[in-house]
Amino acid sequence: MISIMSITKGEDGQELCSSIENMSNLRSLDVHITKGEVLDLQFLSSPPLLLQRLELKGALEKFPNWISSLHNLKRLYLGGSKLRDDPLEVLQALRNLVKLILDNTYDGEELCFKAGGFPALKYLHLCKFERLKLVRVEDGAMPHLEELTIVEFKMLEKVPLGIEFLANLKFMDFAYMPKEFATALNPTKIGGGVWMRVDWRNKHLEGHYLE
Repeated sequence: MISIMSITKGEDGQELCSSIENMSNLRSLDVHITKGEVLDLQFLSSPPLLLQRLELKGALEKFPNWISSLHNLKRLYLGGSKLRDDPLEVLQALRNLVKLILDNTYDGEELCFKAGGFPALKYLHLCKFERLKLVRVEDGAMPHLEELTIVEFKMLEKVPLGIEFLANLKFMDFAYMPKEFATALNPTKIGGGVWMRVDWRNKHLEGHYLE
């Protein structure tokens, strides 16, 4: 595993990308950037295709499209990216991805999980999408998803539309959500704190509007 704790755009980014390209057997990569800087990995033209775990933490100037070529990737964390474009357009093609964590990753108003996307995903964690108002799941998306976690979506207006298509979903956990969101789901508290859980094995919803 290689872990880089701080990087800036320009020459530092070019140097890091060049080093990564020479590590063809790399299995795990963590890149963290200090607050106020911009993570720039656009220079990576030949990513390590054996990579199984990737963590990118920090603001991204542009989404690294080379991630779509990492077909052995099983775990992905994107934190603080604040992207204007929907990252799912690229990520949904990752056929072996099992766990995905998106934390303050997207600055848009809608997310759509498209049919056929994320065929192996079992764990999905979404956190702090400040302007997000709608989550949509198409029939055939994430067919093996078992656990869904949603945290601090202050403007979410509906329970995820199409959630009934997730035939293998067991639990949906959430915290710091609008009161109306919790009311629509009728959850139970877990852990004695702010966390709430819906046991989806005993519940069937079809996308409730929040009053």
